[in-house]
Amino acid sequence: MSVALRRELKTKLEVEAYWDHSLTPSKENPFPLAPPDKVKEGLVSVLSYQKQNLLLAEKSLQVMVPELIEITKSRGFEKGPRGIEVLGAGLMRDLGWLTSTPATQFSVSIRDCSSVACEHAETFVKKHRISAKVHKMEVEEGWKSGQIDDRGTILYYAGQFIQNQYYEAVCRILEHLGRFLATETEDGVLRRKVYFLHPRGEDNPTDRVQWKNTTPYWDIELRASLEKGFGGKVLMETIGKHDHFHQRYTFFRISAP
Repeated sequence: MSVALRRELKTKLEVEAYWDHSLTPSKENPFPLAPPDKVKEGLVSVLSYQKQNLLLAEKSLQVMVPELIEITKSRGFEKGPRGIEVLGAGLMRDLGWLTSTPATQFSVSIRDCSSVACEHAETFVKKHRISAKVHKMEVEEGWKSGQIDDRGTILYYAGQFIQNQYYEAVCRILEHLGRFLATETEDGVLRRKVYFLHPRGEDNPTDRVQWKNTTPYWDIELRASLEKGFGGKVLMETIGKHDHFHQRYTFFRISAP
């Protein structure tokens, strides 16, 4: 979410209403979260929209399921922690990996400030009969109140989440995630991980991609706050790339070096 937009939306109810509208199909918004420039040009159809969402879902499965398998095989996994924190539900397009067999070995929480997004998540959980809890809340509030338990969490997944936060919030969120990575598990090892699905500024030049209220933060911006929170260098690895229409997204795995 851009700084200007965030300043305009002064209350939590206004932010929630904005996202509820953005995630709901309507005459003014026929293709929720589709690239606004392509929609404006008339280049998004029902068929192309469905196909692109399906391709994103398939790619997230290809990327995240092997990651879960590796984590379950790691030394000390049986001792915990086993929590997965999902930041942002949206349309649930990139969260199909939560239905995989490896995911059943984790405790999953999905958090979003939008009622519509939480409805999508609840429908998804019931449809696939998975063990996951859906919480309607802002992430930073969850941290401040202690409702989000970092010590019981092994990984955070933020898919298309960072791009929708204004810069000051991004800095705070990334610093917190950096501190999370610096927190040892019970066996005294830095095993925690953070995953992003993010449109890098490097891959999305403004002469090719026009965003509405999204900020394609650059690697240096992401790394700076993560490392401030961690207290040193972090390992930020690219584990996948995906083109959603003409927008290029990167799957990042972030961990202690």
